Amino acid sequence: MDFKMKQKWLFVVLLSFFGLVSCNSAQTVMHKSVSVYYAGPDDGVKTALDLAAQAQTVAWAADPAQAEVWILNGEIPDPQAAAAHLEGGGGAILI
Repeated sequence: MDFKMKQKWLFVVLLSFFGLVSCNSAQTVMHKSVSVYYAGPDDGVKTALDLAAQAQTVAWAADPAQAEVWILNGEIPDPQAAAAHLEGGGGAILI
């Protein structure tokens, strides 16, 4: 699989995941959105996260220290901060 195909596949998987997470049953259930810090290009991954933010499944965190999950797409802007985030129990997705 080439890089473009993997990227499209990842977009479909993320979109499906966040779509399923945001679905509600007949009973309305309030859920807390996950705060996310994103570093990377404006590609399919970013588009999927934007859609999840519109569904209020994801909330953007401008400050990485305030995010529950870091999504690092092709770059790690501050490796030492990322290591501290993980050691502190934070989540991360590396693409």
